[in-house]
Amino acid sequence: MGRKTESRQCGRAMVTVTQFDALRALPLGAKLLRIFGPALAELGELSGTENVRALAGLFAELFPKLEGDETSVLVKELLGNATAKFDNKIVDLANENTINAVFESDLMAVLQACAFSVEVNFSSFFDKLRGGKPTPQAEAVEPNSTLTTT
Repeated sequence: MGRKTESRQCGRAMVTVTQFDALRALPLGAKLLRIFGPALAELGELSGTENVRALAGLFAELFPKLEGDETSVLVKELLGNATAKFDNKIVDLANENTINAVFESDLMAVLQACAFSVEVNFSSFFDKLRGGKPTPQAEAVEPNSTLTTT
């Protein structure tokens, strides 16, 4: 079974995420559980669309609670296997300058991209936490749309 690659519109960029290999995903998954564990457990009852919206909202709520450089380090780690099509170019999102150029000041788009990376990389893990129920296919975010949380 190969690593999956998926694309979704995040702000003005089409973001493509390739699943991390196991040895890269394990420490990042452990970090995510340490930081977001209790809040992520609440997502188990949600449908696919609600799950994506809740995950973006969760990131928006919890990122400010990270200390120091933890936020930017986590964003760079989550987007380390991602590219974005923007201004008719495909760019690698592995560094701070490219992330800033692609998303500028659109913080919700950055959070959408991070939530999408978590979905691509860790959905099977979260399926197991929910008792083996597969994650329903989430609907893609339309260009220039925003995710709302309830």
